[in-house]
Amino acid sequence: MSERKKVTINLRTYLALLTVIVIITAALFTYLFYNRRSTLPAISVGPIPGNFNFVYNIYGSKDRKLLRPMSAFFEHNSKKIYVANTEGHSIDVFDNKGKYLYSFGGFGSIPGKLSYPYGIARLSDGNIVVTEAGNRRVQKFSPQGDFLGFIVPTDNAVGLDKPGPVRVDARGNIYIGDLSGNKVIVLDATGKLIRTVGNVQYPHGIALDEKNNRLYVASAGTGNIKVFPLTENKKEDNNAPEFSGLGLVRGIDVDEHGNLYVVDSIAGMVRTFDFNGKPGLSFGGSGNDDGSMLYPNGIDVGEDGRVYVADWGNNRIVVWGN
Repeated sequence: MSERKKVTINLRTYLALLTVIVIITAALFTYLFYNRRSTLPAISVGPIPGNFNFVYNIYGSKDRKLLRPMSAFFEHNSKKIYVANTEGHSIDVFDNKGKYLYSFGGFGSIPGKLSYPYGIARLSDGNIVVTEAGNRRVQKFSPQGDFLGFIVPTDNAVGLDKPGPVRVDARGNIYIGDLSGNKVIVLDATGKLIRTVGNVQYPHGIALDEKNNRLYVASAGTGNIKVFPLTENKKEDNNAPEFSGLGLVRGIDVDEHGNLYVVDSIAGMVRTFDFNGKPGLSFGGSGNDDGSMLYPNGIDVGEDGRVYVADWGNNRIVVWGN
């Protein structure tokens, strides 16, 4: 066989093999692409709203000032703002314009009294849950402040030591950050332990994204935010972003679109991230002027579209709107 024919055969063989490889690669890519698309979880996302502007401050009343408030939340049914007046050892309640209405608690350890209340939220039955860092317990009150019982007593079997932030999901489950135990405990509405989420340090913030099955925990000791499946029997979210190098992270919350709001306490501002972890707008700044904050802590993204931040260093709640 001539050298010319050998070269022609080898070239044909090479081209045939190359064609087969291209076909196999294209088929494999197509399969993986469509198979991956079919197994991705359904998510609910949306744009981060436009810039937030300062609306007003809440300092308390003439005779009752806020002292180092750690958290606040907007109760959408009654249009009331509940504030954990931490060093005032009370829960102070205001209307949606910041006018003082009433208080409950007061310093003490007997049922209904408070010692350094930290977290506050609305329960599924419409009542109010309050965590106490001082008395190391969790109490239940009516919206008017009547003591209804203990969800977690000081001596408890669920392993809660120093309760901090609290959130409640649509099923009535209660999520509490244990500041001493470096964990988040999840309870049902009666206080029965459902699960414990560990691998966090000083969890000063909890956010629940129920549409996308995400539990966000601010690990203040490590300066990052951990992402866990909200439902225990669900698989890990391999697409969850990593949030690190955030400084002193404290309160966190999510809006209806799955955007995350993070309190950067040292910077005195709120930073936002979309569902994929892309940074968005920031608002605030360190200081004591209107629109500034000094070592802010808790945050609540209200159903009224406003953001409520516990401005710990300035003894006030700062209300933001867009």
